[in-house]
Amino acid sequence: MKNKKQQLGEGVVKMIHAKEAGVPYKPGRKDGGIPTKPMVPCPDISEREVLKECISWLKRHRVGAKRMNVTAIDIDGQGVRPYGIPGCGDILCVYAGLYIEVEVKRGRGGVLSLNQQKHRDWVRGYGGKYIVVHGVEELEHFLLPILTKAYEENKPFTDNDFYPESVG
Repeated sequence: MKNKKQQLGEGVVKMIHAKEAGVPYKPGRKDGGIPTKPMVPCPDISEREVLKECISWLKRHRVGAKRMNVTAIDIDGQGVRPYGIPGCGDILCVYAGLYIEVEVKRGRGGVLSLNQQKHRDWVRGYGGKYIVVHGVEELEHFLLPILTKAYEENKPFTDNDFYPESVG
């Protein structure tokens, strides 16, 4: 953890950089999170409802999707331990050889935590897709082009690709 003097110093440096660039200084969240807002109009519904609608949409479009939970559990009274991958998206997807994570936020927007930002960068660094959505409308807007391109470039495998009838 940074001490208060370090945080104050960083804030002063950011204020100076903003002034030099001629833009107003807006301090960020102390926890490092960044606000998210929908880029496509979405109804203002809870994250739980958005998640339910997104999983349903993915199943209808034959995308392999699994719900990912990150939580803490008490192991035999030995203390609480984290369970899952911190920062991982709410839905893990596989389609035509492409790995996709979907982070779901409520309809009007939310906050992408520092762990989520780091995990997003890690997934994208290895060629996967990590998208943040606020409704099924936004999921469809971002995912349909990705799915179409993945399908055209990497036709899904068949059993014959792995078990040819004749060898030689």
